[in-house]
Amino acid sequence: LEQIKRYKISQVLVSKLTTSDVVNFALERKSSPSSPSPSTIAVDISCLKKVLKVSKSMFNVNIDDRPIINAYPALHDLKLIARSNKRERRLENNEYIRVINELKEKENHGLCSIPYSDIFKISLLTCCRVNEVCNLLWSDLNLKDNSILGRNRKSPRGSLGNNATLPLLGEAKDILLKQPKIDERIFPYKPRSITSGFRRTIKKL
Repeated sequence: LEQIKRYKISQVLVSKLTTSDVVNFALERKSSPSSPSPSTIAVDISCLKKVLKVSKSMFNVNIDDRPIINAYPALHDLKLIARSNKRERRLENNEYIRVINELKEKENHGLCSIPYSDIFKISLLTCCRVNEVCNLLWSDLNLKDNSILGRNRKSPRGSLGNNATLPLLGEAKDILLKQPKIDERIFPYKPRSITSGFRRTIKKL
């Protein structure tokens, strides 16, 4: 929603929103520097639909989600929105070693303070997303049970309060314990910075 506020559609009164406004927004998103995929734009459209859906009941605004619904045929025909592709990509041959080595090389750069290789390993060993790894707390680390509490994990029912006890498999415990205790979080870094650095590494490889 914060991102959508940067586009022209955010200046349109919802009571005067038209189907063409929605299509133009999708076209504007597609031509933006980030060049989002059709599945990403589909999420943006869903956010707009949600706003219209609740505006009547919450704010007594005389509007519904018909401008969005009526825009769907055009959005699909123009290939502006689509469902995300099912991904089955697996690491092959020596790809894991190559990724780890490249991430360690990145860490050796003088200006780098993010332990990319450790975060990558923990993400694999715990099946956590990057933002979930960055939310792991020292106080939630249970050395006796060899586990850690993963807080607010992503879920279709909402992430807030969706906590789960994660077993520390393989070298996970050793990786966590070697991190410096400089914050209440074990990995006190910005998820976006980690993702950006990881993507550049994969692109390089």
